[in-house]
Amino acid sequence: MKNICRSTIAIILAFVCIISFAGCVKDGGAKPGDGTTEAEPATKQDPKLAAIEKIKKEAVELVNDDSDDKDSADELFAAFCGDYVVDNIKQTNGLRRVVRKGDAAFTEYADGSGLYVVARDGVVYYVESSEGKYSVGNAVEPGSSNEYLPSVFFDFSMDISDLYSGNKDDASGNMTNMPKLTEDMVTVDDDMKTAVFSESYLNDVIKSIANFFAADNEAAGKEFLASAEITGKYYVEEKRAELVLKYKTEATGDVIMTIGQKNDAEKGPVGLLKTEWTVVMNGISMPTVSELTVYGVEYDGKKPVCGTFEIATTTGASFDYQGYKGTVSMKQSASYKLDTRANAKLNCDAESVVESVTVIGGNTERVNVKNTLVIEGGNIAYSMTSNGSTYAVNGKIRLGTSDDMKIPAGVDSCIDQYIKETSGV
Repeated sequence: MKNICRSTIAIILAFVCIISFAGCVKDGGAKPGDGTTEAEPATKQDPKLAAIEKIKKEAVELVNDDSDDKDSADELFAAFCGDYVVDNIKQTNGLRRVVRKGDAAFTEYADGSGLYVVARDGVVYYVESSEGKYSVGNAVEPGSSNEYLPSVFFDFSMDISDLYSGNKDDASGNMTNMPKLTEDMVTVDDDMKTAVFSESYLNDVIKSIANFFAADNEAAGKEFLASAEITGKYYVEEKRAELVLKYKTEATGDVIMTIGQKNDAEKGPVGLLKTEWTVVMNGISMPTVSELTVYGVEYDGKKPVCGTFEIATTTGASFDYQGYKGTVSMKQSASYKLDTRANAKLNCDAESVVESVTVIGGNTERVNVKNTLVIEGGNIAYSMTSNGSTYAVNGKIRLGTSDDMKIPAGVDSCIDQYIKETSGV
């Protein structure tokens, strides 16, 4: 979702790791509806004390994850990044083949023309080819390196940069070193409906997040530490734990993040992240809310093998900018159900939707774009619907191979010439 402030996305990416562990079925743990019941206590004790101990235990088990020796669930996206080939396309829309190798991709059409997508020095070049001639149709410099992540998703117009950075060694790894909650850090309220987490635990959480900021910029870590406030509670009836973090930095402005974990009757363990901040675009301040949910995560040893990610972002405002009055609103949502197991019937079921309405001077402009991508049994089905018109692709996909694709020398020369002309050198 490209309109999200990149500084804010950096912290959201870090928290994807945290809530993805919250959304996984713990090893040896019960899944929804498996009939597991709690054993009766061996000895009798005061009912109220027993209830308090039970609440504390529930809170600790929910908050603490078993991530010490496991990869984050967002690594599921890695299986769909890198080389691949899409061919045997059934539609008569003129598309013959799509091939990706490393940072480059090639789309071939039935009439012999094609489109090369090449990343060079942080810029993505779209080079059109026809009858042996090449021309740069567009050149895009992404807001961050995360926005260009060589993958099936990128090539089929689905942006996963809010969920996966593609770099295991980036600063978000520091976020997985969150402190452990213990029962002595949990105080149950008199009404037995909520429990609060200790100040010492919450301070350690803030320090862990500050370390994330400081990994790239020590000054940013100190800036975060100076403004951060946090509260933490466990809601007994809902079986939901929640941390509410408020902070302010020069790069992000005021941010409120709600990090939640709960046990859902249908979905099982669920990780939740709600982020509230203000995006400034063209001088217009737009309050923005992003909600991310991760659930159904399962592991084979240390590697995640399946899971579901859902994210929705809404933003909008009224404005009076340089004499123009109007309103703008946007909603972006996406869901990714991924399964990388060899015997999985469905490997990927993804959908993204962008809806926007802009009103200026009585004129209304509406945009509605929906993308779907399904990979199942070596087959790929993609569709894009834009304001009522649909484009579809159905074919075969082979992940992990590129058919030895090579970029023609003419493409590189074309890019060199484009750079020379646009840089004024």
